[in-house]
Amino acid sequence: MADITLEDVKNSIIQIVVSYLTAMEEDEDFSTDLIGIEVDSLISEYQSIRNYPDSVDAEMIEADTIRYFNRKKSHIGTQVVPAMLTKAGAEGLETLIDNQVSKYWGKSYENYFPDVVPYCEVV
Repeated sequence: MADITLEDVKNSIIQIVVSYLTAMEEDEDFSTDLIGIEVDSLISEYQSIRNYPDSVDAEMIEADTIRYFNRKKSHIGTQVVPAMLTKAGAEGLETLIDNQVSKYWGKSYENYFPDVVPYCEVV
């Protein structure tokens, strides 16, 4: 695990997103910078949900984040980030009808981390 950095995992997810969007032949052109911003946002949200206590140092937080994102990178790269990108500008909506084009996102991506629980210690 020490060989893999958070930046490596982030770059891997960005490549998965680019490959996925290219394969889906999306009309919109998303830059890797924008994808990187979305991945950074997900990392921050994950760490916020984990709610690490003060006793957990930055190295432990990074190792935990790497483990989670490395394990879930395919899901994040093919489902979560593309959903975030296509929903940009329409946050909070489930359905959007614009000029006879309908988009439906449902509620499945309102919580990007349904399997993440806050960090806890046994006292």
